[in-house]
Amino acid sequence: MGTAHAHTQKRSYTKQPSRMAYSARLPNGQEVPICYSANAWWMDEQKVEKLIAAFRIEATVREACAYAEITARQYKYFLRKNPSFREVPAVLKLAILLKARTTVHQAIEMGDPDLAMRYLEWRLPEEFGL
Repeated sequence: MGTAHAHTQKRSYTKQPSRMAYSARLPNGQEVPICYSANAWWMDEQKVEKLIAAFRIEATVREACAYAEITARQYKYFLRKNPSFREVPAVLKLAILLKARTTVHQAIEMGDPDLAMRYLEWRLPEEFGL
C-alpha cells in the first residue's frame, strides 16, 4: 500500500562556491573579491569603484548608492552576494581618520603652536581646557 509520492526523492541543494569575477582594490592596497553574476550591476567595475570612492570620503550608504547610480535594494543584494564588501565602508572610514590624525601630529611636530594648544585642550581638557 504505497502512496503516489513513494518513489520521489527529496532533493538536497548545496550552495555552490561563487566564481570570482574580479578584485576591487581599496586605497590601502587591500583586494576585495567580487563574485561573478550574469547581468548583475556590479559586473560594471566602475560602479563598484564609485561605491569605494564615495565610502572613501565617508559618504552614507544612501549617498554612495546615488553616486554609483544603484538603489539601496541593489546594494543590499550585492552585499549578500559579496559579503567581504560589508567591511569596506568601515575600513575606508578608519583610513581617513588615521590620515587626519597623522596630519595633525605632523603639523604639531613641525611646530604649529596653535594646533598644539588646541590638541592639548581636546586631549587634556581638565588641564588645558578653558
